[in-house]
Amino acid sequence: MSGEPSGESKLYSRRDFLRILGIGGASLAVTSLLTACDKLSSEEMKLTFKEIEAGDSLPLNISGESPRRVVFQYANSDIDKIQVRQEDGLDKTRPFENGGKTVRMLGEISDPTLYKVTGKNPALGEEITVGVYPKVTGYLLSMEGRRDLSFGENTYALPVIVANVSYLDDQAPAETNKSGSYNREDWRDVQRFGNGLAVGTLNKGTFTVEGYVSDARAVTLK
Repeated sequence: MSGEPSGESKLYSRRDFLRILGIGGASLAVTSLLTACDKLSSEEMKLTFKEIEAGDSLPLNISGESPRRVVFQYANSDIDKIQVRQEDGLDKTRPFENGGKTVRMLGEISDPTLYKVTGKNPALGEEITVGVYPKVTGYLLSMEGRRDLSFGENTYALPVIVANVSYLDDQAPAETNKSGSYNREDWRDVQRFGNGLAVGTLNKGTFTVEGYVSDARAVTLK
């Protein structure tokens, strides 16, 4: 029976990733690179976002393995693209902060780590299945494209920002939307950001995104 929910990891510096991945300085002009960042005021930065297209690559931490560059693919054309935060033109990651007030883009990477998905949260009842949605808004706008998450050997998850939804009998961790400037029209007016996951399979250095889980607490990660 299918059920629906009720409606800081280590970040590497640019220098660290260059050292780990052996990337020369000249490569920075053509390579997407996630970096840790100091908090900047809105007056000190120009905030933009870029979509990760099929075939793009990013250096990521991988649970149980050494950090390496990972190529992104999407299982279907209707899956929302993953987003990378840019401040003053530089790729950044800003960790999810429960209770914080931020400017975000849905689908934005909040932790550049691929975690192995080991199963469903045991706190969820047997009648609840974890849904994977092609949209970062989960089921809030449409159930179209929903499927049950399968827990295979190569199932991994990347923490991203989603529309706030709870799988448990409480209010899921949330950030307040400081600005609606980065909301697409079909996302409506998202007031609260949730801590979600882009889930998919990792094979031979390629992460194939199959969709989004609206509440990261719905699964167990390794």
